[in-house]
Amino acid sequence: MKTLFSRTFLSFLATLAVVVIVLGAMFLFAVQRSIDDWNTYRGFRLQSLILPIITRVYRQEGELSEPAIAEALSQFLTANQFVYIFDVERRPVFLYSRGERITPAEGEPWDPTQLGAGYGPAAAVFEGDEVIAYLSADTLGFTSDLANRRFLATLIVAVFVGILVSLGAALGFAFVFSKKLAAQARVLADGLHLITSGRRNVTFPASPAAELAGIADSAKVLQNQLRTEEGLRRQWAEDIAHDLRTPVTALKTQFEAMMEGYLSVSRERIATLFDEVARIERLVNDLRELSRIESPEMKTEIECLATDDVINQVNQVFLMRAEESGVPLVTETDATAIYADRHLLLRAITNVVENAFQHVAPHGRVHIRIHRIGENVAVDVLNTGYIDPETCERVFDRMYRGESSRGTPGSGLGLTITKAIIDLHGGRIGIFQDSEMTRVRITFPHHDRATT
Repeated sequence: MKTLFSRTFLSFLATLAVVVIVLGAMFLFAVQRSIDDWNTYRGFRLQSLILPIITRVYRQEGELSEPAIAEALSQFLTANQFVYIFDVERRPVFLYSRGERITPAEGEPWDPTQLGAGYGPAAAVFEGDEVIAYLSADTLGFTSDLANRRFLATLIVAVFVGILVSLGAALGFAFVFSKKLAAQARVLADGLHLITSGRRNVTFPASPAAELAGIADSAKVLQNQLRTEEGLRRQWAEDIAHDLRTPVTALKTQFEAMMEGYLSVSRERIATLFDEVARIERLVNDLRELSRIESPEMKTEIECLATDDVINQVNQVFLMRAEESGVPLVTETDATAIYADRHLLLRAITNVVENAFQHVAPHGRVHIRIHRIGENVAVDVLNTGYIDPETCERVFDRMYRGESSRGTPGSGLGLTITKAIIDLHGGRIGIFQDSEMTRVRITFPHHDRATT
């Protein structure tokens, strides 16, 4: 497996290779293009100088006079040019190439191919509508001049030396940067390994790289969350052991006493033992339900529920409880629909209402109201009574039971399960003291933002 250093360094090398190839190709293309443009311009300029001279000589002499043309062109011609002038019958009049005049042998037939390199198609020269001559003229090229060749060679050497120096500096920088980046990544990897091995006091040094700094911050958050979760898990295990130990000890003691004859077997005693077993069963069921809801695999089936139906189902659950306790149950709804998982919604509301009935003040009442707050839907459960600030802060903690709850039945997980359900929906839950009423508010988000 390749290390981060080797991957980073090889990436730099590959990038540098591509950059060098592209820059080299662009440089060669630019040089060639500049040479071509130079040749074209110089050739056009040379022809623009010669054409008026041919026309002027023809007007003055009445014909193409080779001495007159040679004298007129002598001040313009250089060693890297060629000028071929022919009469209307394409016989040579003036031939010049590489700084020398070319004189065809007399009496021999003329062959244009003997002009050699540089000879091109001759263009007609007009005087009015009459063709008076043919001209082929151009430079021999940028590199035909020794000074130009030296300039071009020096430029190429300077550019490639600069590329080599830059490449060496870039490779050195890439090596140092890759080593530093790999060292920082190694520190992060070692720290994460320590966290996975159980350490919870790992420190991560600051990193100048934003990505590595983000990973370090996430690792710190993860470490703190693990520390908190482990503390909660230990506390939860202790609370579960405590809550199970009491009924199990009571069951064991009474069974031993009955087996040894110290206690008689009676219907009332069996009923008491049954209540203890039921308490253990409720605790186990609540633990299983909470574990299922908090599982990452838990999915909600969000649907549009009519609030009237929700209120009616809650009424059916607590109708007998309200009649037996003499506590009025008042319900109202200002919203028409709520988007939630039907089963989980009813579980959350019934948990809160059950808690309200358990802690309602004498001659008090329980009030359920579903209404809109902006785009969200709120479910308020109010009961007559007082809750102290400490209980408000901890009432949703696992296994927490306030002073007023010590003698009431239950596992201490009801409101914890409710909060887990609300979190699963992306909602919020809070408990407040409103004058003489305690209010629990559950807020469900608009269905487009609900967790699914």
